[in-house]
Amino acid sequence: SKDQLLVEDEPYDKPMSELQAEVKDFILNFGNPTTEGLEIYNSLPSSMKAKAKGSVDSSDDPTKAVVSFKANRGTSYELYIEVLDALHGAYNEVYGERVGLTAQEFLELDQTVDVEKRVYQAGRLGIPKAISIAEPDK
Repeated sequence: SKDQLLVEDEPYDKPMSELQAEVKDFILNFGNPTTEGLEIYNSLPSSMKAKAKGSVDSSDDPTKAVVSFKANRGTSYELYIEVLDALHGAYNEVYGERVGLTAQEFLELDQTVDVEKRVYQAGRLGIPKAISIAEPDK
């Protein structure tokens, strides 16, 4: 209620850009990958493979990664949106980097143009944007 963040039940006072980077690491973790997860890993460019983690304390793989977000009713709207933007931004960075684009370039793809639509679909292929938003605490 005082705009204080907790990540994994621990106080979090880092900049939002670091939260976004940590969410991206969570998405791209391959701690216990499924067959589909290994296919995704193999489809990543080498720059992304080099950054991919294999922590068993994190997500199994991008196909199973779910980012959960819960706010207190006293949380300011500004902080709520800032966190939500960081979560979406992490996914957009993953999708863009996967096809050699920045997150902004990825978001600007025109899906009414066949070539751009295929690039968009290739970026997202097999990696769902799984953000769970729970009801706020009272």
